[in-house]
Amino acid sequence: MDPKTGRPFEASIPRSCFPPGPDPEEEQKRIMAETQARMWQAEVHARQVEQARRQMEAHHIINENTSQVLRNMLGGWTVDAYGNKTYEPGIV
Repeated sequence: MDPKTGRPFEASIPRSCFPPGPDPEEEQKRIMAETQARMWQAEVHARQVEQARRQMEAHHIINENTSQVLRNMLGGWTVDAYGNKTYEPGIV
């Protein structure tokens, strides 16, 4: 209520001044498009994460193999999981 006039505010402002609400059909289409875009983005992100994981795993395997080759070439003392020390002669 307007304290000066005692009438509701909207009575003094014509309805034509207010923008119309969104069309329900267009609102539904917009919501569906946004949902589909979010799902697509999540799928792309999941593929990127999986690709990064595979790449890290491949690099880990390469590093393990390189380390094993160097150990075989250089030889020396090694300790197994049970604490046993063994000497392995190297190739070099």
